[in-house]
Amino acid sequence: MLDEYIRTGLKNNIALQQKLDDYRKSIFILKEAKGMFYPSLAVKARYSRAQGGREIEFPVGDLLNPVYENLNIINNIAALDVQEYPKVENQTFNFYRSKEHDTKIELVQPIFNPEIYFNKKIKDEVVNMKRADAEAYKRHLVEEIKTAYYDYLMSLEMLELLNNTKELLKENVRVNTTLFEQNKVTIDHIHRSKAELSKLEQKISDAIKNKNVARSYFNFLLNRELEEEVKRQETAYVKPKAFDLDSSSAQALRQREEIAQLEYGVNMSSQYINLQKSNKLPTLTAVVDYGFQGEEYSFTDEDDYVFASLVLRWDLFKGLQNKQKIQQAAIDREMMHNRLVQTKKQIELKILQAYYDLKAAYQKIDAASQELQSMKEAYKIINKKYKTGQVKYISYMDARTNMTNAEQQLIIARYDYLSKLATFEKEAALYNIPDIKVNK
Repeated sequence: MLDEYIRTGLKNNIALQQKLDDYRKSIFILKEAKGMFYPSLAVKARYSRAQGGREIEFPVGDLLNPVYENLNIINNIAALDVQEYPKVENQTFNFYRSKEHDTKIELVQPIFNPEIYFNKKIKDEVVNMKRADAEAYKRHLVEEIKTAYYDYLMSLEMLELLNNTKELLKENVRVNTTLFEQNKVTIDHIHRSKAELSKLEQKISDAIKNKNVARSYFNFLLNRELEEEVKRQETAYVKPKAFDLDSSSAQALRQREEIAQLEYGVNMSSQYINLQKSNKLPTLTAVVDYGFQGEEYSFTDEDDYVFASLVLRWDLFKGLQNKQKIQQAAIDREMMHNRLVQTKKQIELKILQAYYDLKAAYQKIDAASQELQSMKEAYKIINKKYKTGQVKYISYMDARTNMTNAEQQLIIARYDYLSKLATFEKEAALYNIPDIKVNK
């Protein structure tokens, strides 16, 4: 039953869905980075009207007028009856045409661009980090679901214990009434037993509240209706000796998603260093334009053109900016590596703490069981003596209270152990997270 609840939580939990959405978004960002390797094709059109601007002077008069003058002299000497060549003025026209259109299709293909390559590598590591982050939250969510479930079961058992105790106190009121009628006790015994019953009813109200709150939180983790029924199952107590501390630590260092996430982070920092180093290299891009130009919109063979080029860009000096960025990236990688080393040590420490917490919690169960057995025997003896008037009421109440407290401590010890077990399973990465498609 609990495994089914865990599957439901992994399928429906809102916070996990947000983590997975972040992971899916990083995948699309990676695809965008991959798309930069492919050519881009665009249609570009420009229509312009111009007035004024730069002028270009064409000295056609200075070039032709001396020639025309000489020809006129020769014609006059030869007495040829021909028309004289006119004098030509120099021509001036605007650099920009008064109206013009340029409509083209442009193809751009990166040939050598290290920035595109290393940017894609960085996005690869980002995707891995996001996936590891989501997987780490899954493991945390499993622990939360288990702990919340155990808290709910504990609240049910506490409520059942108080209801059973209530029956004892009702019987105590009846017995004291009978003893008072037989003149064996005074009336204050009846009042005190009723007061104890009233105090217990207050505790029962608190227990009902705790049960409802525990159920609501459990359903919240599963993204269900807060008042939905939670089914009970028998719990299994796995003894701490079933786990080996050294092998558990080794398992965690191999499987914990937080470690994988930081390892991806170190790889990403290395790729970022490579990206900054690649700024020293040139880039080469091929550009091909095919289009039409003219003063009027006309798409004929006389108006079209093809323009192909290779564009080389090589930044030879940028004020030592690349060097500073490389130094910054190297520091970031060192910081990420230190976080990785620290996280491994923290995980080993948490496993050690969780392991000994688990052992201590199991020992508390044995101690609480023995204490409860002793308190039950003491209560039986004192109850018999009280009914025969051999002990005072205060002794009877102490025995009954001690027995109830011992029962409560045993319930707490059992479920505290199960919660500690869930924590140890998370720290040592012992629970196999099922691969479940999340609801959207």
